Amino acid sequence: NYHLMVVGSSGSGKTFTSCNILTDWFCSRVPAVIIDVKRSYKKLVDTLGGKYITFDGSQRINPFYTKEEFQKLDSLDEVSGSSPVVAILIKIATERGAEGKIDGVNDLERHLLECSVSDVYGKLQTGRPRLGDFIVSLKDRRETDQQALNHPAYERLIQYLENWTEGVNKDLFETDEGFDLDSPLSAFDISSLDPKTALGRVGFQLVFASAWLRVITHPGPAMLYLEECWKHFLTPYGISMMEELLRAGRGQNVGL
Repeated sequence: NYHLMVVGSSGSGKTFTSCNILTDWFCSRVPAVIIDVKRSYKKLVDTLGGKYITFDGSQRINPFYTKEEFQKLDSLDEVSGSSPVVAILIKIATERGAEGKIDGVNDLERHLLECSVSDVYGKLQTGRPRLGDFIVSLKDRRETDQQALNHPAYERLIQYLENWTEGVNKDLFETDEGFDLDSPLSAFDISSLDPKTALGRVGFQLVFASAWLRVITHPGPAMLYLEECWKHFLTPYGISMMEELLRAGRGQNVGL
């Protein structure tokens, strides 16, 4: 079990201790990805020659996995390839639905998203799918599923996902490029992402999904270090997701 938690009052040396732990991992050739909410680890990452990525939500990014990455995740014990993709879609949908006041989705809506993910990756040949691909899949299913033709679950999911294809953030997902995390030590600077906004919460999910892919598919031990990210897991769905990740990480020698 590689999981750990560093706890202490302000100024007690949490960051100093964490830097020592991360340095030990780096010297032991254990890859690590840090999600840094206060830019506390930039000096460490720069000193060790790692990659420090600033993401403030203004850059275009494709958060969805390639087909190869998806299949690699799906082949791991205790890990579902669809789960991270479904988690991204849930976050995207609910954060723009009712101004982000909805926590997660119901069982039927989750099932529809899982079917959509299966459809899209089943047809995908190369590259990464776009958000529009999942919207089209839901619309196709709505047309062919006579029992659910007018079911509000379809309409709700389609409407909320389409909200991200218009307005100020309409180009956010319009790219084939994901994050490059090939360095043994990588860190995301998300200090500009406000967890009180829909963009901030969705942005965190995009960063988290990319970091999770990097560590969970590594053939040996790997670490995902979350610095004061608890604010992003304060919903029942967030807590459930963290429990799932902790179980999956334990089975794959990944520490959170």
